[in-house]
Amino acid sequence: MRKIRSFFLWLCGGMVLFFSMLTVLICTFLFREETYNPLVKVLLKAVLFCSGVKVKVEGIENLDKNETYLFMANHVNIFDIPILGAYLPGSIRGIEAEEQFKWPLWGWVITRAGNIPINRENPRLAIKGINRGIERLKEGKSLVILPEGHRTLDGNLREFKKLPFKMAKRAKKPLVPLALCNAFKIKRKGSWIITPGTVTLKIGKPIPVEKIESMSPEELRELVKKEIEKMLNT
Repeated sequence: MRKIRSFFLWLCGGMVLFFSMLTVLICTFLFREETYNPLVKVLLKAVLFCSGVKVKVEGIENLDKNETYLFMANHVNIFDIPILGAYLPGSIRGIEAEEQFKWPLWGWVITRAGNIPINRENPRLAIKGINRGIERLKEGKSLVILPEGHRTLDGNLREFKKLPFKMAKRAKKPLVPLALCNAFKIKRKGSWIITPGTVTLKIGKPIPVEKIESMSPEELRELVKKEIEKMLNT
């Protein structure tokens, strides 16, 4: 029964995703990001709904709609980016693995939409992606990064990479920890089974620029990891 249900969820979600990608791709040629971004959020919510994923948001009051943020979240499954893109306020783009930008259609869409590729294997090449991310933040547009770099294998946080926190110190923008709770029960890496359920997106309090500047990248990494772990466990 779970396999049959998962098959139809993949089919339904996949069809809506394909339509959504074509729509967004066309919009990137016709409109500015700020104009078509509300439509992107609606389409992402539709993809999640048709895939059996409901979302509850906590802590939205911690954010100032007029502020630009660097968001950092735990990395669980393929639904992470759609959830963050759909439910975080404003125009959100992400730093994603370089190989994803080579995929047919998906790669074209995220390139046109302004997501930023990063090489996860070569630190020197990765710096190019980090620099582009900093430019976006300085332009007043928020960015999300998943500092684990890879999806969790057991539901627990993996070790955080240091480079995102070097980026955070250079960006001079508030850093917001995020926790995607219950997502591991819905879809696990290596399995195609989808168990419909509700993901709770918890939004932590922003870490101010002054505090970021007073900490080393290692100290900041530990702080953010502790904040995300605390939200995952409460």
